[in-house]
Amino acid sequence: MIALLPALGGSLRDLDRTGQRERVTWEFCRYAEAFDGAIYCSYADEADGFTGLGGHWATLPAPRSELRWITALRMVGRHGACCFATCSVARVLNFTGVLPALIAKHRLGLPFVLQYGYDYDALARRRPRLLRRRGRRLQYAILRAVAFRHADALIVTSAMMATKLRVAERYPDLPVHVIPNGVPLWQFWPSPPRRNSPPRVIYVGRLSPEKNLERLVQALALIDPRPTLVLVGDGPSRAVIVTTAKVLGVTVHMPGAVPYRTVREHLQSADAFCLPSCSEGSPKALYEAMACGLPCAVSIGVPDEAAPAVRFAPSSVDEIRRSVAQALAHADTLGPAGRAYVEQHHDLGQTMAARQLAAGQPQRQLMPSNAPQQMQQGQQAIVTPLPASTGLNVHGVLAQLALQDAEAANMTN
Repeated sequence: MIALLPALGGSLRDLDRTGQRERVTWEFCRYAEAFDGAIYCSYADEADGFTGLGGHWATLPAPRSELRWITALRMVGRHGACCFATCSVARVLNFTGVLPALIAKHRLGLPFVLQYGYDYDALARRRPRLLRRRGRRLQYAILRAVAFRHADALIVTSAMMATKLRVAERYPDLPVHVIPNGVPLWQFWPSPPRRNSPPRVIYVGRLSPEKNLERLVQALALIDPRPTLVLVGDGPSRAVIVTTAKVLGVTVHMPGAVPYRTVREHLQSADAFCLPSCSEGSPKALYEAMACGLPCAVSIGVPDEAAPAVRFAPSSVDEIRRSVAQALAHADTLGPAGRAYVEQHHDLGQTMAARQLAAGQPQRQLMPSNAPQQMQQGQQAIVTPLPASTGLNVHGVLAQLALQDAEAANMTN
């Protein structure tokens, strides 16, 4: 059994609201298969019918209206005996959610694997107030020092991240696994070449200040013919983006947060992808766009320097303009190069297997053996469906596991 710990305050309902439910729960179900059971430790009251995903899977719901830090501190004490004590390892999916893992290791000796996939210091630097910036950076520094000292293994999404954190120097005994984010290639593939008039430039992700989308709008206003901008996602910067686009005369389509299964359709309808973020980890949206054969323009805030994309400084509107125009002009070479790069370095089947190995479990097959052939034919039938909700609760899952273990023991005696 494996315990899955999300970001501080994370929940399945948040994933559902942002259109990430299908992608993330697919990955969680693979953990459940590999570890013969998984428990997702939520920060929300999930008792609304979205608690069971079938098989050996359950969620630990949190009480309503409880502060997330209180939930993190009380999670192990509240569920330790019935849930954490039955797990062989905890998988911290986001660095900010490491506190319950630290408590479980101290109280129960439960080992944990920590994923660190983002430059949190850069995120803290973008806070508007000086005292908040310094306070958040200090908070991250303390939490990082304690977490890295007690983690049994660390997953980083790029070698550059490991170098920046100086893990080998500061924590020589900590096993480090460089595992980039992956793309389900059986869900994302290139469509026949198309040319929109005017061209369509797409961005997929959160609409927030650190994503630098206002400058992208300003840059597109300088391109002739002026491209249409498609923003798939939602966030606090939506109103500012709409206002900027209206002033500059840029047409913007904003479908909002969409179900993950429809992201491919949006990508395939575009001519180029742009990621203007000031800072990134291992951006799934970029690799999904490359898997669909789109030419990509990305900022130097994306640490993957080997990716075949046109790069620019995120602070320069003129560089963004030049890079987007260059990506559109070289679609015939950048598109196939991006697809080949993702197939080699960001295949989700390979990255999920690596993460299972990092947590101590052998690799298992994650897609049908005939998936590559079907994918080349453009068929959608190979998408692995998620198990139907069965309404299982924690105790029901644990009882089923105990019964199966007892039956297996009787068969061997």
